[in-house]
Amino acid sequence: MMIAVVSSSRTLTGRIRSQLPEGAELTPVHGAKNLVRRCEELCVSLAIIEVLEPEVDSRTQTDWKTLTRSGDVSIVLVARFSTPALTAVALRCGVAQVFSDDGHLEEQLAAWFTSPDAVKVRERAVSPVIREEYGRTRVRVAGREVLLTRTEYRILGLLMDGKGGFVTTRSITEKVWGVEDGFSRKDDLYVYVARLREKIEVDPSRPALIISSRGFGYAFYGEADESALLG
Repeated sequence: MMIAVVSSSRTLTGRIRSQLPEGAELTPVHGAKNLVRRCEELCVSLAIIEVLEPEVDSRTQTDWKTLTRSGDVSIVLVARFSTPALTAVALRCGVAQVFSDDGHLEEQLAAWFTSPDAVKVRERAVSPVIREEYGRTRVRVAGREVLLTRTEYRILGLLMDGKGGFVTTRSITEKVWGVEDGFSRKDDLYVYVARLREKIEVDPSRPALIISSRGFGYAFYGEADESALLG
């Protein structure tokens, strides 16, 4: 399980590190800018976010909602000022837990990491159904082993399910990011398709596996074996 600590405090990061469950990895993330993209790139299953102010701006709330709605990332807050208003906002955004940094954070974390919510996070991170390895997935494409992020895996899986037929851009974005956010994520899809091509194509500038057609979308023309976790 990959855990991101979103904080500029090395002390806080160290305190959280001391309570990590067995098998968890921690990666510091300095600042909340581009939080959604950073969590996707780092294959994060849990984000522990330090909140320094009692109020949270709308952009931050949108980022939290995007992460939690995906079903891939759970969020825990460590708040310097834990107020009922902050807790209410956090719950609306799908945040799993709000901790108060009141000198007993280690005890709170230790208790939460054994809670049912935390157990679900760990199980999701190594689920044999989607064959993840710390949030990443190994597939075999054209005889080669490839390591994909969860979002890359979802996109590739949708194209593979098309069995050589074209899947529309809108269909992919809505299934990957949800109906509400899908329309605005077309540019993100282009980026992820480019990354997939870099990983699986012999010559990404002349793709032979992931084919695109204006007005039709994308199709997968290769052979892939996703039946088992490799390595």
